[in-house]
Amino acid sequence: MTFDEFRKKYDGRAVDYDGAAGVQCVDLIDRYLEDVFGIKGVWVTGAREFYTKFLRYEALTDSFERIPNTRELTVSKGDIVVWNGGRWGHVAIGTGRGSIDWFESFEENTLGRHEPAHTEIHFFKRRTGADCCAPVLGVLRAKDQSLVTGEKSFERYSVRVTYPRGLNVRSGAGVGNPLVGYLSRGEVRTVTAEKRVGSQVWGRLGNGGWICLTGFTERF
Repeated sequence: MTFDEFRKKYDGRAVDYDGAAGVQCVDLIDRYLEDVFGIKGVWVTGAREFYTKFLRYEALTDSFERIPNTRELTVSKGDIVVWNGGRWGHVAIGTGRGSIDWFESFEENTLGRHEPAHTEIHFFKRRTGADCCAPVLGVLRAKDQSLVTGEKSFERYSVRVTYPRGLNVRSGAGVGNPLVGYLSRGEVRTVTAEKRVGSQVWGRLGNGGWICLTGFTERF
């Protein structure tokens, strides 16, 4: 089951994975881990522990990488987003829509009223009541993206910036996206995905930022 199939199946449904304490945000994540990744079990007591205690769970570290929230972070489809605030924190699944300022996620119990699974918009800087558990600690991103998308897994590779003036990092593929960083000539980064924009090939970095690969980098 891909993320899109998971979302379609459970949208509007109240998922109570462990049968305890009613519908909680972690129930949807436990269901997601089992249905999409084959990882069965109740993993945490509080939602924030998906991030804070991540290294304790071999089944999770084998399948995900933990990425901290920085100014350059964008939430990808299938990412498990973890908040720190409130009594337990909060957790949701990124849909792939968003930027370095906001993101859309699939979740339940957003406001603590046992709401069923639904889509919600969040801002990294608190702007709405839905962001009751701000701030975002970071995301857990699947190492094998083919499980999320159903597409063939992308083989990561490294690139070195060769352009003398360095290279801008943007929030998305294409020069129309906001700048979120800069790489100097000689810096090395890992490309985790590619996207063609016109005649250019853009590469996504591990933190979610994008760089133009065509004419600016060398692969090794």
